[in-house]
Amino acid sequence: RDILRWQRGRPTAAVVLWTDGVTTDGPSLVQTAPLAQRQNVPVFNVATGSRQAPLDLRLSDLLVDEVVFLDDVVPVDVRLAASGAAGRETLVRLRRTDNDEVLAEQRVLAPDDTRTEAVTLSFRRQSAGEMELAVEVQPLDGERNTDDNRLTVCGLVYLRQLDGSNDPVKAGYTGL
Repeated sequence: RDILRWQRGRPTAAVVLWTDGVTTDGPSLVQTAPLAQRQNVPVFNVATGSRQAPLDLRLSDLLVDEVVFLDDVVPVDVRLAASGAAGRETLVRLRRTDNDEVLAEQRVLAPDDTRTEAVTLSFRRQSAGEMELAVEVQPLDGERNTDDNRLTVCGLVYLRQLDGSNDPVKAGYTGL
């Protein structure tokens, strides 16, 4: 619209508009086209981009118990979302960050663009003390943004009493 106004009184042969179809600022093409039509200025649109969403896997909502006992099974829950990858197989892996030991892994199919998939990975805690965990989803071929393919969390580990009771003795702490 601004270009047509700046050309006021001068003949304009045409407007060539390169667009991905997304209006980020100002009036949309649909709102501006009638002005060009009234001024007998043809508008030629050159479409760029793709109708398909960019290929992307994303992890979110990482959840793990703050308190676990030695030798207990520890469930780690995470949500997997995807864009442009529905039905493609990928690998979700749980590992320790201090030594990269893989604690659990699971092959999953990427959900469609409108939903997320719950993934639960479990491991048995074998030692006391603080442990930082990472959940990672293996990038797909062609995925450009992998910054959201990994989440980390620190957890607590408590020891069982020597007498076999479940009263905890604190072994390490860090906030989740």
